[in-house]
Amino acid sequence: MLSSSTMMTVVIVIAVLVYFVVRQFQEQVLSARTLLLQPVLFTIYSFETLSDQFTHPLVSVDILIALMVIGVVTGSALGWYRAGLTRMRYDQESGKIKVKARGLNIVLYLLVLIARFGVEIMVGMKLNHTNMVVALLAAFLATFFLFNIYLEKLRLYQRSSQYSRSSMDEGTSFTN
Repeated sequence: MLSSSTMMTVVIVIAVLVYFVVRQFQEQVLSARTLLLQPVLFTIYSFETLSDQFTHPLVSVDILIALMVIGVVTGSALGWYRAGLTRMRYDQESGKIKVKARGLNIVLYLLVLIARFGVEIMVGMKLNHTNMVVALLAAFLATFFLFNIYLEKLRLYQRSSQYSRSSMDEGTSFTN
């Protein structure tokens, strides 16, 4: 049975995940909060998994690092791609840029999220200490997931800043 503090942590993590999933379906103002909140929270959460991989390595640390680097590269590519799928528009009424994920973007986000937290559940059960596949997946998915989020937010910032105020005054949507 789970302790009360562990159960509380699980409830908080589930609540945060539900919040982020629901937000994927809603148009939202692009702001420092929307660009930074998710990466900061997931970095803090992932730190435990990553540190656990190195303090109790089931496989060579070199292999873990190689998988993490592969996760960084592939996660970055997916995040950059996903940000390109996001619809952006300038809202003349509020004077702010609004973003909304599209269908494929949401599907990719959910698949990565499910994979990441499915493995995280196994890590919570300490299977990464006894099962090499779980240990390897945990190392890869930790960085894959984080850099997917990092590069998505970076590209959203880059896309939003490349448009001049005058071109946005027309109220047009832009997708690239």
